Amino acid sequence: MAEKFGDLEERLGWAFLGDGQTRVGAARLSVTRRTIFLELPLDDEVSKALGIDEFAASVGELEPLSERFVFVDHHGRVGLGGCGYSKSTSHIGGDKTGWIQIRAQYAVELGSRVQDYWSVSGMRSEIAGLAAWSGLASVKTSNELNEDGLIQGMSISATSQDPTGIGTDDGLSLKPYFSLSESRSNGQYTISERVFVQTWYDDPIPWEQHLKSHQIMQDLLTFSYWKACGQRIGSVSSSRYPLEKPSSGNAVGEKWRDVVVDWSGRGSDATPMVLPGSRMALFTLQDLGVSGVKRWIDERATWVRVVGPLVASRFQKNHTVEVTILQVGISIEALGYQIALRKGLIQAGGKQSFPQYLKRIEETIDCDLSPVFEGHSGVEEFSNFNDWADAFNGVYKEAKHADHPLPDPIRGWVLSEAGALLVRLWMGRELGVDRSTLERNARYQ
Repeated sequence: MAEKFGDLEERLGWAFLGDGQTRVGAARLSVTRRTIFLELPLDDEVSKALGIDEFAASVGELEPLSERFVFVDHHGRVGLGGCGYSKSTSHIGGDKTGWIQIRAQYAVELGSRVQDYWSVSGMRSEIAGLAAWSGLASVKTSNELNEDGLIQGMSISATSQDPTGIGTDDGLSLKPYFSLSESRSNGQYTISERVFVQTWYDDPIPWEQHLKSHQIMQDLLTFSYWKACGQRIGSVSSSRYPLEKPSSGNAVGEKWRDVVVDWSGRGSDATPMVLPGSRMALFTLQDLGVSGVKRWIDERATWVRVVGPLVASRFQKNHTVEVTILQVGISIEALGYQIALRKGLIQAGGKQSFPQYLKRIEETIDCDLSPVFEGHSGVEEFSNFNDWADAFNGVYKEAKHADHPLPDPIRGWVLSEAGALLVRLWMGRELGVDRSTLERNARYQ
């Protein structure tokens, strides 16, 4: 393509059905980070191709739509997947042509109209904070000093690194990547460094199966940073269409195609892709090790009710403190339940009281919990776990039960943050993070 795929926001061309052979009609493609729209005039050609016999009064009255389309213009070819009707107009008896708007979930650059990228072998995404969290790098710099110790030169080298495999069934790995752009006439050379989350299957599978694995990694970084980490899908690959050597046509590697996707994991297109520079993770890849990341993924079903509410709370906007208290309380209850099951204190489906679940957590964590008890913003410091647990249980009841007064907003916020830190510390130790690392980093959360 003559221009970068994602930079072409408004395009005019022809629309085809997903087979790439059946032409639907002239169309306009509009692509942004938020939406992907394909608009077509409802003339006889379009109506016939879409199976619309009569003009419908509303989108809801239209016949089911093909979920796949191909758009073609002089820039190239675009596959559109997950398509559905958005809206339509009709001008029966008037002098204007009706039109229909189709919304797609993703747009992928194609090499030809008939290429099948409706299922893919590989998918790559970026997550805010991943490069620093993983510690993986493709770019190295070194300074050249003169005899006075002043910098007189600098060397920058960029080397493509192998992915760090996690060992899961979805072929998940962390892939360092660099790109170079230059403008010699302006004397500008730019090296960009990234780390991708990559999934890979030898046989192509639907996009949705890849997305689940990528969101699990988004949850891990959000859990570690305690900050909403934005996520973007950047490219996909298919084993059916490898990178080929021009002279022979022999496969020499993977061919990655640019995509635009209206999916951002737990967040939205507005979720920042850059974390504040001062943000410190509770633990990193170096602390967890590959084995810890693998456990996070493999044991997802065990901990989903512990992790899910906490992570979801980071992406919410304009919610009251009661909502956060409830989410942290649910997480604590789920963790206490799993511990009680493990210790044989209850059977599956059994239960203990909320204060007992708090006690189960205290009994099984071997970290210094003083960061949990710290007071700030006018809220007192607690001298021991029991005092803190009683206080949290109090605001949890206030948030949960209508016959209680509403919790004080500041006190509720401080206690909910402390409760979340308690769960995060426990999970860090469970996944193999060193105690001293957690105790050091907990003071900066």
